[in-house]
Amino acid sequence: MDTSHVASAAPLISAIATGLVGVVGLARGTGRVRTRLKSDVEILASLPPGPARDRWLAHVEATVDRLVEDETDKTRDWPMLIPAMLVAPGLAALTAWLILEGGWWQYLLAVPTGLLGLIFVYGIFETGQKAKRDGRGFRTDEQ
Repeated sequence: MDTSHVASAAPLISAIATGLVGVVGLARGTGRVRTRLKSDVEILASLPPGPARDRWLAHVEATVDRLVEDETDKTRDWPMLIPAMLVAPGLAALTAWLILEGGWWQYLLAVPTGLLGLIFVYGIFETGQKAKRDGRGFRTDEQ
């Protein structure tokens, strides 16, 4: 049984998997925080008045503050994220094809395409994270 086609597809599969992980993370958004906040409010309602309830109330208020900040002040850099998600798998496929072709010039071209692919993978994570950004999409130093 010839398994060379599986080995040749590994770089492409890993690039696609990286993109899918990013997409799933973006799709989930703040749903997990909201679910946890709901259960935190239920716990708060069941606590008797006292110092533990006051601490738990402060925790719930801090969670609400973070959630509001995430939804109002923090954004993703969509104009850079979408091209990065489209180009990274293509560069991974091109790099894999160049390596598998085996000539000296293919190896020479595989290095820059592979490095450029890694830069685009970094771009997926950098631009996909919610952060405070200026008008051009760059992160600001504010926390």
